[in-house]
Amino acid sequence: MAEAMELDLSLSSSDVQSLKNKIEDSQKVEKDLNNKIPLKYTIESYYTNDTLGSDVLKQKYLAPWEKHPYELWKRQAVALASVEKNKKMRKEWETKFFNILEDFKFVPGGRIMHGAGREDITTTLNNCYVVAVRNDSIKSIYETIINEALTYK
Repeated sequence: MAEAMELDLSLSSSDVQSLKNKIEDSQKVEKDLNNKIPLKYTIESYYTNDTLGSDVLKQKYLAPWEKHPYELWKRQAVALASVEKNKKMRKEWETKFFNILEDFKFVPGGRIMHGAGREDITTTLNNCYVVAVRNDSIKSIYETIINEALTYK
């Protein structure tokens, strides 16, 4: 049988102010981005008469502050280009990555779509990969399992 619990979810005044600042900041960023998003890449235009596609994108892949596929592609492109050594190269590769991600010409794995470029979550970007068991033995199998556990740590 379930037990009833009482939760106190009230916020202190400093928590409320911090939350208001974050909301205002995200609304400002959203307003700036909405001015730059091509109409054909707004979620309403892109998913006309496709509520399933729209719902999957919203529920699985868009970050909480994103509203349109364009923002998803931009976030992914910035994240992928972030490993370049200087600003010029990052900008060049961001454009190249965006061009291939745009309009879902290339679709990365789900974990990458969901997690790349997000600082609000911690997740591995490995979607799947093949691991080799060196020898056909119990010891080698368990060594592989340990190495996989360390990879996902």
